[in-house]
Amino acid sequence: MRVGEFAEHSTEATCACAIMMVQGQLMLLSAAHWVIAIQTGVIAGVIATLLVIIGRATKPWIISTVLGVVTACVDYFIHSAEFGPVFIEPLLTGLGAGILSLIVTTTIRHFYRKRQRLRSSR
Repeated sequence: MRVGEFAEHSTEATCACAIMMVQGQLMLLSAAHWVIAIQTGVIAGVIATLLVIIGRATKPWIISTVLGVVTACVDYFIHSAEFGPVFIEPLLTGLGAGILSLIVTTTIRHFYRKRQRLRSSR
């Protein structure tokens, strides 16, 4: 279960970082962008997963907030900003990771509960 959480957190942080680095223009993503995004995602994923485990967080909005804050901090230290003041891109990356995490977690939980209801009704 914990490996799944780490994979989810890392993927969400990586995607948010990659999208923000190219300002949404996905055709501009290069290998160098992906390397930086993956570094950011893996480090943020490890830290966020550990904090969620240690804090025993279960509410999706808390987990998403943790991931967003951690992603913003890691992004700030991993690379220089591609646009705007130094702190804008990391903040937007963290916000993107947090929102993506909330959407994914809510969707997964919705379909899991739906599957459970279908199984119990049989």
